[in-house]
Amino acid sequence: MVDAVSADAEDSGEARNLVVRAQALTNIRAPGSRPFRLQARVQLYDARDHGLEGTYTLLWKSPTAWRDETHAGDFSQVRTVDGSRLYLNRTPAALFPGAYHLLRVLEFPDFPVFPRNMIWSNITAKYDEHRGESKIEIRVAGKLYKTLYLNVPSGVPTRVEYHSVDPKHTYMFEKYAAFGDHQFPGVLTELNPGKPPIRVQVKELAEASPDASSLAPPPGAKWMPWCANPVPPMIQGLPSPIYFPYRGVPPRSAIYAIVGPDGLLHNVTVVRSTDAEVDAILLKSMGQWRYVPAKCGDDSVPWEMVIEFPSEGFQLIE
Repeated sequence: MVDAVSADAEDSGEARNLVVRAQALTNIRAPGSRPFRLQARVQLYDARDHGLEGTYTLLWKSPTAWRDETHAGDFSQVRTVDGSRLYLNRTPAALFPGAYHLLRVLEFPDFPVFPRNMIWSNITAKYDEHRGESKIEIRVAGKLYKTLYLNVPSGVPTRVEYHSVDPKHTYMFEKYAAFGDHQFPGVLTELNPGKPPIRVQVKELAEASPDASSLAPPPGAKWMPWCANPVPPMIQGLPSPIYFPYRGVPPRSAIYAIVGPDGLLHNVTVVRSTDAEVDAILLKSMGQWRYVPAKCGDDSVPWEMVIEFPSEGFQLIE
């Protein structure tokens, strides 16, 4: 397939215009948007990569006033945002990989479509005349990081391919429908080879006006500082190589942690185990990691994450 590329389509300014238009078109949670209720069926996977099915409901009044609920198998989570606080009630307390990936997909279009800290000079746009798509290539340190595809002429994102991880994984956005002045996909999917798909199938997206009682925090909920568009944390230098006992295959542990405002990892929990010895080695190594914490403006805030091993940037040596 040969790309038909116009002279001006190669510069970062044209790529930026395409991305900004796509984000504005699909962001139903932008300031000033109409309140709504979203209900969906979800597919994810548990700590052992077995498929799970569940439900997701979001009541949204504004970027700083919303409540969502997720239920799948033994996993249950209720989140409520009230101004600069996020109230959370979750069972179990630590996110496992499938739930973590699902919650990230539900951040559409901010993630995984548009990096919050995108360096615009590192992106280019090409027009593929055969598929009727604009292809946005995002590079980091000269290497292709991910590719975003936008439908022409609608301008909505149709898929995202990550090239920085092995195996490469893909996000797909299908069955768009109008909601006010926006377009929103009816199906959002993350495809990660070797694992069941993460999928959100929208069953209802309708205008609604949630009252104060429907947005009230759940009983016993803990809260943490929050803002609508935080800057993610950044590790300070790559961690040292991790040495682990030879098992014939790489470890498949997954670790949940919170990057605290102090830049250290807190609440570190093994949510998928390789074996006790390997897990202990990973936990000891992670105890030495230091981060520039996530930011809401000038304030440092906590940030939840799940790291699966092997993981990009963390070299494992037998």
